Amino acid sequence: MDRVQNEMRGLGEGFSHSKMVNRGGLMCKSFNYTMHSECFQCSTCGASLKNQGHHFINDKFYCDIHGSQQKGRDIKNNIFENMPNRLVDSHGNKYQKQSEISVKVPSISPTPWKTQGLISPSNRGIPTAATHYGQTLKKESYMSTASIQENTKVNHSETSLNENHANRVNDVRKTNSAALYDKIPYCKQCNKDIRGAYIIANNETWCPEHFICSNKNCNRKLLEIGFIEEKGEKYCEQCFEKYIAPHCAKCNRSITGDCLNALQKQWHPECFVCTHCHKAFGNSAFFLEQGYPYCETDWNKLFTTKCTSCNYPIEAGDRWVEALGAAFHSNCFNCTSCHTNLEGESFYAKNGAPYCKLHA
Repeated sequence: MDRVQNEMRGLGEGFSHSKMVNRGGLMCKSFNYTMHSECFQCSTCGASLKNQGHHFINDKFYCDIHGSQQKGRDIKNNIFENMPNRLVDSHGNKYQKQSEISVKVPSISPTPWKTQGLISPSNRGIPTAATHYGQTLKKESYMSTASIQENTKVNHSETSLNENHANRVNDVRKTNSAALYDKIPYCKQCNKDIRGAYIIANNETWCPEHFICSNKNCNRKLLEIGFIEEKGEKYCEQCFEKYIAPHCAKCNRSITGDCLNALQKQWHPECFVCTHCHKAFGNSAFFLEQGYPYCETDWNKLFTTKCTSCNYPIEAGDRWVEALGAAFHSNCFNCTSCHTNLEGESFYAKNGAPYCKLHA
């Protein structure tokens, strides 16, 4: 491409970008370079730059992406090129360029320990105390006039660093052990980490051999047959029905499904029925008579007093009148002829029916 660019220099100075000319078809001109459109490409990725934004760096064309990267490299490489070898501040002090300073930074890593797997100190970074002592050592290492006494202090600092690091490693070991304990499943039964297959049930994990019925006389494995939970314990269906499940007050069978509580007893919903018509109550009200439940219809039919006039039951709280050997609602005790209400009034009986004095 460089050869093509050199050959195409100076051709058609008046050509504009992506304009048709009579020389070789479609030509492109940029930065005083004229070239065929198929030759006008990014020097890095080969993408066509025709009618596209581009960069011209070191006599080469680049697309926007690679041009920006190339400029970044040039800035990074040339940042210190124009810096003088010696710098002088406002007080007349002289300094050398940073690249010429050669000082060995002391290591603050702990002394090699025996490898400890996942909780090896090398994988846990530098403890807080070690960072503090490391900074002290770093400052003292730049002092070329440090005395023997100061070096002794540095050695004491290193000793303290190692001792403190050992204490910190123990703390890290405990902390990370707790973190690993949260990540690695552990069996609720034996409280040990599970390294192989395990079972999850009710947000708890179990070893397959420990996922068994809580009845010690049973100990059936529950993985294949399922289980029923009761008060935090898991039981196979047989043990639950035999020892745990309530029994129906009517049929005396175990209740493993829906349970209805009524009359201080437990019932299957289909077993709690009217004593007279044997229909299940469901969510309907029921009435007790001599300790037996009845539906409203049968209870009114069997146990309530009915009005002789309207033949409807006289319910609790209703006003009623007893006359002629029968019972009447207060508003139903009327003259048979004129229908005047006779409650509290004198009346005459005629053929077993009440009449007022006027129609007697």
